Amino acid sequence: MRKLAVIYTISIILYISCGGAPKEDFVPVKPQDKVMEYPYPAEEVWKAIHVVLAKDDKIDIGDTDSDNMIIRTLAVPIDPDSEMGKAVFFRESGEFFVHLGKYFLTITLKSVSEISTTVYIEVEISKKVRSYRYFKWNPQQSNGYIEKKFFNDLSKALNQ
Repeated sequence: MRKLAVIYTISIILYISCGGAPKEDFVPVKPQDKVMEYPYPAEEVWKAIHVVLAKDDKIDIGDTDSDNMIIRTLAVPIDPDSEMGKAVFFRESGEFFVHLGKYFLTITLKSVSEISTTVYIEVEISKKVRSYRYFKWNPQQSNGYIEKKFFNDLSKALNQ
Protein backbone atom coordinates (compact mmCIF):
# COMPACT_ATOMS: atom_id res chain seq x y z
CA MET A 1 0.00 0.00 0.00
CA ARG A 2 2.83 2.34 0.83
CA LYS A 3 4.44 1.65 -2.57
CA LEU A 4 1.22 2.73 -4.27
CA ALA A 5 1.21 5.99 -2.34
CA VAL A 6 4.83 6.68 -3.33
CA ILE A 7 4.12 5.84 -7.00
CA TYR A 8 1.02 8.06 -6.96
CA THR A 9 2.97 10.97 -5.44
CA ILE A 10 5.79 10.62 -7.96
CA SER A 11 3.33 10.44 -10.86
CA ILE A 12 1.60 13.65 -9.69
CA ILE A 13 4.95 15.43 -9.43
CA LEU A 14 5.91 14.26 -12.92
CA TYR A 15 2.52 15.23 -14.32
CA ILE A 16 2.80 18.77 -12.97
CA SER A 17 6.43 19.17 -14.03
CA CYS A 18 5.74 17.85 -17.55
CA GLY A 19 3.03 20.30 -18.52
CA GLY A 20 0.28 19.57 -16.05
CA ALA A 21 0.49 23.08 -14.70
CA PRO A 22 -1.98 25.70 -15.94
CA LYS A 23 -1.22 27.56 -19.17
CA GLU A 24 -0.07 31.09 -18.56
CA ASP A 25 -0.61 32.32 -22.13
CA PHE A 26 -4.43 32.41 -22.14
CA VAL A 27 -5.83 35.63 -23.59
CA PRO A 28 -9.60 36.20 -23.37
CA VAL A 29 -11.48 37.08 -26.55
CA LYS A 30 -11.67 40.80 -27.25
CA PRO A 31 -15.11 42.37 -27.67
CA GLN A 32 -14.30 43.41 -31.26
CA ASP A 33 -13.62 39.75 -32.13
CA LYS A 34 -17.23 38.86 -31.27
CA VAL A 35 -18.67 41.13 -33.97
CA MET A 36 -18.45 41.06 -37.75
CA GLU A 37 -20.20 43.20 -40.35
CA TYR A 38 -21.16 41.70 -43.70
CA PRO A 39 -22.16 43.56 -46.88
CA TYR A 40 -25.28 41.43 -47.33
CA PRO A 41 -28.95 41.83 -46.39
CA ALA A 42 -29.97 40.33 -43.05
CA GLU A 43 -32.13 37.61 -44.65
CA GLU A 44 -29.18 36.37 -46.73
CA VAL A 45 -26.88 36.29 -43.68
CA TRP A 46 -29.60 34.53 -41.66
CA LYS A 47 -29.84 31.76 -44.28
CA ALA A 48 -26.03 31.46 -44.48
CA ILE A 49 -25.80 31.04 -40.69
CA HIS A 50 -28.28 28.17 -40.86
CA VAL A 51 -26.18 26.58 -43.63
CA VAL A 52 -22.98 26.93 -41.56
CA LEU A 53 -24.61 25.43 -38.46
CA ALA A 54 -26.17 22.58 -40.48
CA LYS A 55 -22.79 21.61 -41.98
CA ASP A 56 -21.41 20.73 -38.54
CA ASP A 57 -23.17 17.55 -37.48
CA LYS A 58 -22.38 18.23 -33.79
CA ILE A 59 -24.30 21.53 -33.74
CA ASP A 60 -28.05 21.48 -33.17
CA ILE A 61 -30.11 24.66 -33.09
CA GLY A 62 -32.05 25.02 -29.85
CA ASP A 63 -34.01 28.27 -30.05
CA THR A 64 -34.62 30.47 -33.06
CA ASP A 65 -36.25 33.88 -32.85
CA SER A 66 -36.61 35.01 -36.45
CA ASP A 67 -38.35 38.27 -35.47
CA ASN A 68 -35.36 39.43 -33.40
CA MET A 69 -32.89 37.39 -35.50
CA ILE A 70 -31.40 35.38 -32.61
CA ILE A 71 -30.18 31.78 -32.77
CA ARG A 72 -29.16 29.75 -29.71
CA THR A 73 -27.61 26.33 -30.11
CA LEU A 74 -27.88 23.33 -27.87
CA ALA A 75 -24.72 22.15 -26.11
CA VAL A 76 -21.99 21.32 -28.61
CA PRO A 77 -19.55 18.69 -27.28
CA ILE A 78 -15.81 19.27 -27.48
CA ASP A 79 -13.29 16.48 -27.17
CA PRO A 80 -10.40 17.89 -25.10
CA ASP A 81 -7.91 15.87 -27.18
CA SER A 82 -9.18 17.24 -30.51
CA GLU A 83 -7.63 20.20 -32.32
CA MET A 84 -10.43 22.45 -31.07
CA GLY A 85 -10.17 21.09 -27.53
CA LYS A 86 -6.45 21.76 -27.40
CA ALA A 87 -6.99 25.27 -28.74
CA VAL A 88 -9.96 26.15 -26.50
CA PHE A 89 -9.30 24.61 -23.09
CA PHE A 90 -6.76 25.68 -20.51
CA ARG A 91 -6.26 24.35 -17.04
CA GLU A 92 -6.66 26.64 -14.12
CA SER A 93 -5.17 26.32 -10.67
CA GLY A 94 -6.31 23.12 -8.95
CA GLU A 95 -7.53 21.42 -12.14
CA PHE A 96 -5.64 18.24 -13.02
CA PHE A 97 -7.13 17.62 -16.46
CA VAL A 98 -10.09 18.46 -18.65
CA HIS A 99 -12.31 15.39 -19.02
CA LEU A 100 -15.12 16.75 -21.24
CA GLY A 101 -16.17 20.05 -22.71
CA LYS A 102 -19.11 21.77 -24.30
CA TYR A 103 -20.13 25.15 -25.62
CA PHE A 104 -23.27 27.06 -26.55
CA LEU A 105 -23.56 29.73 -29.24
CA THR A 106 -25.86 32.71 -29.17
CA ILE A 107 -25.86 34.47 -32.52
CA THR A 108 -27.62 37.80 -33.01
CA LEU A 109 -28.07 39.69 -36.28
CA LYS A 110 -28.68 43.42 -36.57
CA SER A 111 -29.55 44.98 -39.89
CA VAL A 112 -27.36 48.05 -40.37
CA SER A 113 -28.92 48.96 -43.71
CA GLU A 114 -30.68 47.19 -46.57
CA ILE A 115 -27.34 45.83 -47.76
CA SER A 116 -25.35 45.48 -44.54
CA THR A 117 -25.73 43.24 -41.49
CA THR A 118 -23.81 42.98 -38.23
CA VAL A 119 -23.43 39.56 -36.60
CA TYR A 120 -22.75 39.23 -32.86
CA ILE A 121 -21.67 35.92 -31.37
CA GLU A 122 -21.51 34.93 -27.71
CA VAL A 123 -19.79 31.67 -26.76
CA GLU A 124 -20.38 30.00 -23.39
CA ILE A 125 -17.79 27.31 -22.66
CA SER A 126 -17.95 24.73 -19.88
CA LYS A 127 -15.42 22.07 -19.04
CA LYS A 128 -15.68 19.00 -16.83
CA VAL A 129 -12.44 18.89 -14.87
CA ARG A 130 -10.83 16.61 -12.35
CA SER A 131 -10.10 18.70 -9.32
CA TYR A 132 -8.38 16.74 -6.58
CA ARG A 133 -10.99 14.10 -5.64
CA TYR A 134 -14.01 14.85 -7.78
CA PHE A 135 -15.22 15.97 -11.20
CA LYS A 136 -17.08 19.23 -11.67
CA TRP A 137 -18.26 21.49 -14.47
CA ASN A 138 -16.48 24.86 -14.58
CA PRO A 139 -17.26 27.79 -16.85
CA GLN A 140 -14.38 29.08 -18.93
CA GLN A 141 -13.83 32.28 -20.84
CA SER A 142 -13.46 32.05 -24.58
CA ASN A 143 -10.11 32.79 -26.19
CA GLY A 144 -11.70 33.64 -29.57
CA TYR A 145 -10.97 30.34 -31.35
CA ILE A 146 -14.63 29.36 -31.80
CA GLU A 147 -15.68 32.88 -32.79
CA LYS A 148 -12.94 33.13 -35.41
CA LYS A 149 -13.82 29.71 -36.84
CA PHE A 150 -17.51 30.61 -37.03
CA PHE A 151 -16.87 33.95 -38.78
CA ASN A 152 -14.48 32.29 -41.27
CA ASP A 153 -17.09 29.62 -42.08
CA LEU A 154 -19.82 32.26 -42.42
CA SER A 155 -17.66 34.38 -44.76
CA LYS A 156 -17.04 31.33 -46.95
CA ALA A 157 -20.76 30.50 -47.04
CA LEU A 158 -21.67 34.06 -48.02
CA ASN A 159 -19.01 34.29 -50.74
CA GLN A 160 -20.09 31.10 -52.54
